[in-house]
Amino acid sequence: MFAPFILTSLLLVSSWSALALPGASPPTPQICTSKYTATYQDIKALPGTDPGLNPPPTPYRYLAYEGFSVNAAGTPIIGTTDNSIYYDVVTQLLLGEPSISKIYPDSTVTNFDLNSFIFVCVLQSLESVKGVGTNCTLNISGVKGKSVKKSCKFVQKVGTLSITPVKCVLGSQFTGLDSVTFETVPEIPVVGDEVVLTALDNVAVEVRRTC
Repeated sequence: MFAPFILTSLLLVSSWSALALPGASPPTPQICTSKYTATYQDIKALPGTDPGLNPPPTPYRYLAYEGFSVNAAGTPIIGTTDNSIYYDVVTQLLLGEPSISKIYPDSTVTNFDLNSFIFVCVLQSLESVKGVGTNCTLNISGVKGKSVKKSCKFVQKVGTLSITPVKCVLGSQFTGLDSVTFETVPEIPVVGDEVVLTALDNVAVEVRRTC
């Protein structure tokens, strides 16, 4: 009558012993992929012509943002129905170099792809209520063991005050990234109290993480 109990006990001991064997390989972590286009609509933005400092949370959809602030929809920076993120000299001074990265505490991200985004460059000053589009070059630098670079240009249409975003497509070089940084070079140098703001939206990424 004790045989089934003894047999069950032996099987349990045998199973625990197998798990505790030295040199046993740990389970292989699975890789989960999240592919999306960020419009930042789910971040509460500060309304008004002066958006103030409103950095995205870290992490935001598995990635860390530095040097960016969220701009409310419909403000002069970018005329889309969605929120956008932007940087200028003020955000860089207070929030750091504009970047998107997999690196933050407790991150499980292995790497990510930056596929494309839309952007504008806007010239603003203390005297102007509404900014105007201004020609610029946006330099994008990615790190994935080695550095990769690409530039996209924004050109304001002559004879109109309407600011139409330009799409920047990064291509296969910007896959498997650890981080990416952004730098804006205005075509015409700013003077006095003028500031060039660079706003990004519809940021298409693919994130791979352990899960």
